[in-house]
Parts: sequence; C-alpha cells; structure tokens
Amino acid sequence: MRFQQHLLKGDINLKQKKTHRPVKFSKKGAKITAGLLCAVLAIGAAGGGIAYTIRGKLPDKALDAAFTEGLAEEEAERRNDGDTRVMSANLLVHYESWGGSDAAPRAQQFIEVLKTFTPDVAGLQEVSGQWFCLLNRNMPDGYRFLHPTATLFGRFTTMIYNENTVRVLDSGSQKYTQGTDARVRRIEWALFERLDTGKQFVVTNTHLDLLHEGSIEEELPILQSEAEELIAFSNELKEQYGCPVFSAGDYNAMEDTPYTKEVDAKEIYALLADSLTDAKTAALRAKSGLAWSLSEPVYDHIFVNGEVTISQYQLLSNSYMNDLSDHYPIFADFSL
Repeated sequence: MRFQQHLLKGDINLKQKKTHRPVKFSKKGAKITAGLLCAVLAIGAAGGGIAYTIRGKLPDKALDAAFTEGLAEEEAERRNDGDTRVMSANLLVHYESWGGSDAAPRAQQFIEVLKTFTPDVAGLQEVSGQWFCLLNRNMPDGYRFLHPTATLFGRFTTMIYNENTVRVLDSGSQKYTQGTDARVRRIEWALFERLDTGKQFVVTNTHLDLLHEGSIEEELPILQSEAEELIAFSNELKEQYGCPVFSAGDYNAMEDTPYTKEVDAKEIYALLADSLTDAKTAALRAKSGLAWSLSEPVYDHIFVNGEVTISQYQLLSNSYMNDLSDHYPIFADFSL
C-alpha cells in the first residue's frame, strides 16, 4: 500500500509593507492584537471540535446480524486467572487511494470486538484521522489512547490500553532510521503495571515497511534494518525494566509456508522469530476462524521477549470479520 499525505493546508500570504519610519505599537494596540489572536484561536478550536464531533459519529444503522451473531459465539474467555491480553489490529485507513473505505461502520464493528475480547493493551496500525475520532469518542469504558495528541495529528501507528486493568508507568515513541514514512514506520511503546497484581510488562507496537514486485532488492535491506532495530530495542527495554516485552504489529513479513511469496519477506520473519518468540507457535492453545487457518501465513504477529506462559493465541479470522479490515485482528494471553 503506498502512502500519501491527506492534510488540510491553509496558506497565509504575508506581504511586507515598506515604510520610511518604524511602526510603534502601544500597549493598548498590543492588547487588541493579542485579543484578536485569542479569538482566532478559539474559533479554530471550536471548528476543530465540531469537525471532531462530526467525524466521531458512529452510524445509526444496527450492526449486521451475521456479525453480531458470529461475535456472540466466539470463545472470548481468558485461559487462566490474571492473564494479560495483548491484541494487534491493522484497521486499514479510510483513504480509498490506499484501498480503504469509510471507517465509521468498521469502527462500529471494532468497538464490539473490544467489548467482546477486552484486551488490556492493543497495538493498532493505520489509525487515520477518521479512525482516531471514531475510536476516541466511542471506545468502551476505560480505553484510552497512549499518545492521543500525536495520533490526532497524523501518527498512524498507535496503541490503546484499558485503564481499568493497567496503568502506564513510562512510554515513548521512536521512528526507524531507514523507515520510509515516520508517521507509520516507527515503534510505540509503554511500560504497564497490572492494577490487580502489580506485575509489570512492556508492549511495543510497530508497522514495518513492505516489499513490492520489482523492488525487492532495494527494499529488503530497509525491512532488515527495521527488524534489527526492533529486536535491539526490545532487548534494551527488557534489560532496563526487568520484565517481559510483547511486540505487536504488522510486520509485512510472513512465515515460510507453501503459500508465502517472495514479497512476503520470509527472511524478515525468520530474523524476528530467531531472536524473539512468536506467540502463535509457542501458545499452549491456538485457534483461528474458518476464513484463514493457523497453517496459512500472516503479516501480523505478537512476539515475546522474556519468560512468560503464553496461554492462548487467537486469529479472529471468521468471514463475518471480512468487512472490518484487510487484516484479521490477533490476540494472545500471557501469564506473567
């Protein structure tokens, strides 16, 4: 998917006026100028609030019966008491030029996914402006964006967490040194503490670059550099905080299977899986839907760095989820 900017630009042309003597500003004039500036900013803020409200409105139409019935049949329970649940979901931006569509009906679905599976933390990719407004206004009780201001102003790789189950102790964000788009190609991270047990863990979220036919030789080193940076940073976080690190994301890299193509970057997946543990392969119990099986490769992974029990892994790949995105959400449960 090629990325292009979707920015609203307001150009102000400033022309210098020639004068033969310096212009003097009185205190009264300065106060009037400051007042006018504040008024302009207030109007702008009000306009932004109106736009936020409009863009954050969910459809009045009820969800499709097949979706609600299918979700109701899902096995959403946690496998052990006290499990920590981490989710990863590429939501697909709303831009048609990227292959997306209106996010409002899809956000309505994802919010129900959050209500059903209740992840403690979720790494999200491709959270465009419309997606942010919809989720920030309508997420279930307790869910918050990790870095809401950055997400509002165009950072598409982001994270949400449930403040009813975990608290944030530290957090940050960094772009990749060779990434092609810093809004997307970056690492978001946070140190969390469970409210019930006091146990701590780190979650990172990322969205690596992708390969294109005809450009693999030039693009593969970029993916390799990003994967190496992520591995090194995961090790740094683990050493600094002394707790396990869970790395969620869309890695644009698939496992080596008969279905995997050259552009699916199996070398990058192998690099990551050799240094970190794939929750899918190490889970005591793994489950998928009928539309995409566990034996078929995926771009989305949750890697683990540290000693934990991975109770279960789920790929939410039933057909009623097909309209949500071009990726199926995944989650894993961990006993800390």
